[in-house]
Amino acid sequence: MMFYIVIGIVLLLLSAGTIAVMVLFEIRDRRAGNIQQGKRLPKKPYSQAFLDAVPRAYESAGTLRGMLTLLVEQCPKENGRAKAALDYLEHSRYRDYETALAYLSDSSAVCEKQIREVLKREIQKTTALTCH
Repeated sequence: MMFYIVIGIVLLLLSAGTIAVMVLFEIRDRRAGNIQQGKRLPKKPYSQAFLDAVPRAYESAGTLRGMLTLLVEQCPKENGRAKAALDYLEHSRYRDYETALAYLSDSSAVCEKQIREVLKREIQKTTALTCH
């Protein structure tokens, strides 16, 4: 009878230790702040200057990752969504451009048009197609 009590206590301690380790890993990952997915993105629409900077940044950088980096550096007041998009490209499992650009979008028609143009150019570059 005493043997079963000891086994029960040992298993209880092992499970408590496992749960404690899982909680510590979760806390560490949240402090690292790798992906901004959990964070709320700003709801304020972009200024026209930022929207004009998007194609220029893509032209200058030549890549989506470079464009996002330039937008983060050049537009400190409006870089929340660009930071989230860059974090998605760097740390997510899939690292797809469509989702990263969805993070960048403010859902306005003008912004969606700019993003579609950038995505179209990126697709043209990778598939070597010229679409008009």
